[in-house]
Amino acid sequence: QVPCSINQQWTAFTIDGQIFYEYIYLDTIRIETKYCGSIRYSDGYFGSVLLSNTDAWFVAFNTDKDIDRLTKAKLSYKATSYYEKELYIGGTSVDEYDCSNSSLEITADLKGGNVGNGLFGYKYSWNRIVDIDSFLSDHSDNLTSNCKEILSSSAYKGGWVLRFLETDFSFGTLTSFDAVSGITSTIGHYKSWAEVSDVTILELTFETNGKTYNLGVIDNFQSPDNVPDGEYTTADGIKQYFEDFLSVLKELFTDIFKWLIIIIIVFLLIGLVINFAPVIFNFLIKFFGAVFRFLWKVICLPFRLIGKLFSKKEL
Repeated sequence: QVPCSINQQWTAFTIDGQIFYEYIYLDTIRIETKYCGSIRYSDGYFGSVLLSNTDAWFVAFNTDKDIDRLTKAKLSYKATSYYEKELYIGGTSVDEYDCSNSSLEITADLKGGNVGNGLFGYKYSWNRIVDIDSFLSDHSDNLTSNCKEILSSSAYKGGWVLRFLETDFSFGTLTSFDAVSGITSTIGHYKSWAEVSDVTILELTFETNGKTYNLGVIDNFQSPDNVPDGEYTTADGIKQYFEDFLSVLKELFTDIFKWLIIIIIVFLLIGLVINFAPVIFNFLIKFFGAVFRFLWKVICLPFRLIGKLFSKKEL
């Protein structure tokens, strides 16, 4: 599990009983710095006993080669789901299930997002591949100070972020219904979540100086600490709804103001035409009359000159 760059392919073959070797150098790209983490997004409340969230997992990295535009990436990871039940009478138990190793390919045109369909939930969306500067700019108010400090360091300058996976994180109360008394009582709490580990990048497709590269990656296995590096709460969702509402109002009033200006200009022009119509009409008659007389003189001038020539010959 320690990355080792070999980059060589050797082929041995025999011709006429003599052994020959063919050597090919394979170009690769090495991950120099790497940070795995997650951002938690509130999906809102469902009923009065459940709060659901989406954990959006990411890996930030920098390489030994300059990347102008990252278009595709392949990576692998391990995801394990857990269910914890805490009863007031009976203690706590944790079940582990759905433990699997997965690999996937993501591209720059793909988007991810949370569910956001509960009460006070807000649906966010993001690009699967984004440069670190944009990532920090988009989430600066919601990332932890530690995460921002690490990703803002010189080691990650010019780096990229792969937002590769979303998992559910929810918790609520456990209830029991007594058929005899008809009373529903709370008997405990539960929590459901997933943890990600062994994240490794396998392949990168990118553009640099107008040339496209598709290289295998020299990378290690890294596991996040499974503590969110940022959070969007229900309060953030309400704030976002309010900002969206103000944005719609701003666009609406901007359009209304534009139409009012257009209507005012049209009425002013109509008023000017009505008030100055006689003056304009007289001016146009005199102007076009003068133009017509000038053109008529120009047209008649050759015939007058010809007439004068003939009259001189007769004399």
